[in-house]
Amino acid sequence: MSLAANIGHAVEAGADWPRIGAFSYGFERDQLQPLITGFTRHGLSAVQLGSGLLDQALEDPAARAEIRALLEANGIQIAGLAGYRNLIAADPDTRRANLDHLKRCLEIAPELGTSTVATETGTRHATNDWLPVPENASEPAWSLFYAALDELLPVAERNGVSLSLEGYVNNVVRSFADVARVLERFPTPALQIVLDPYNYLARDLVPAAADHAADFLRRFDRHFTLAHLKDVGAEGAENDTPEFGLGVFPQEVFLAYLQTRRSDLPLIFEHLPFDHIPAAVERLRTLIMVKA
Repeated sequence: MSLAANIGHAVEAGADWPRIGAFSYGFERDQLQPLITGFTRHGLSAVQLGSGLLDQALEDPAARAEIRALLEANGIQIAGLAGYRNLIAADPDTRRANLDHLKRCLEIAPELGTSTVATETGTRHATNDWLPVPENASEPAWSLFYAALDELLPVAERNGVSLSLEGYVNNVVRSFADVARVLERFPTPALQIVLDPYNYLARDLVPAAADHAADFLRRFDRHFTLAHLKDVGAEGAENDTPEFGLGVFPQEVFLAYLQTRRSDLPLIFEHLPFDHIPAAVERLRTLIMVKA
């Protein structure tokens, strides 16, 4: 019997689960204290650091030390860096800058107390990092992607961190078969996968969403780093990935897996403004039967 068939409508959570967090998006450089205040107010104890605060950390060693110290002092874990860049960008100069950015993220991650740097895989679309083009499936595109990993993974290995890929139906790594292909080619602990099953649920897979999600969780269990919480619209991930609990994704399957198999992973809310966090937390707690 499939994992999906064994899941009820809710799961009971243990005392130490879940550890909830969010991206630092919306908090720009020099806004660490407002982030701490907001996260504490809403019971968030993990952050995926990106945007202005990550830029500040990349530029200033003193800022790195301060960001880590203040977050840790307030019980907030840096679950990973949001290093997201297009690894196969159509413009060569942009691609070069993207790879250099990710190298720096991999180098400074240990100073920030995290071992995870997340990135998208990218697209050959000329103007948008999230739109598909037929060229994404071509051997030249995959050769560029492999060349990027050949360059980035030694940096990750030297620094004892992982480059965690976040595939997406509109990007070069768009399916489970693609994920397996990459992991087989690069059998190193320095290459891992962001636990984001939403991104792979294309429109034609929506009717079988529960079994599709369960297959992802089963196949790549040992490669997951941090976990994302969002949703998928009825037209599939290629069209919409709304806020957690506002789409058609079978969240119960995912939450049961997280609690029983990977309760070590922080749960990072994605694709919502920070002022929507309280409602998303309430939807999560309702699903897992935890009293707020």
